[in-house]
Amino acid sequence: MERGILRTFKPDGTPVEIYDADALTKAEFTTFGSFSEEEWSTGKKWIDGKSLYGRTFNTGVLPNNTTKYVSVDIGDTSKVVYLEGYGYNPIRNTVTLLPMVQVSSVIACGYNGVGHPQAEKSIFLQTNGDLSAFTESFITLYYTKDV
Repeated sequence: MERGILRTFKPDGTPVEIYDADALTKAEFTTFGSFSEEEWSTGKKWIDGKSLYGRTFNTGVLPNNTTKYVSVDIGDTSKVVYLEGYGYNPIRNTVTLLPMVQVSSVIACGYNGVGHPQAEKSIFLQTNGDLSAFTESFITLYYTKDV
């Protein structure tokens, strides 16, 4: 096992490798933890054996009880398999992870692929309340490509 990687197990007994930032050198952690608005290879494979890529998008202010679409281009042959992100509220100095589900509010987010009737090739952020105080948000898409 590589230095900085710990092994743990899911409840069903499946082994999972996790990264221990304290055990990695600064250079190793920087390489592992880099995000970019340009496409990067994660160095990992998806369950179908295809290489996994990532790209981070600035999605701006979270919407006020509506759906917001942010146009993105990751290529026509890409398949999004996972996404994650955050929203930041500077007034309260609060960060929330995206997507988010709480008792009083929900922020749903996802990706609309090629041919979607509403907003082709876009990230959507949907809220059930006014979350516009979160003036900064970023979503990272993880995807495979057919080519």
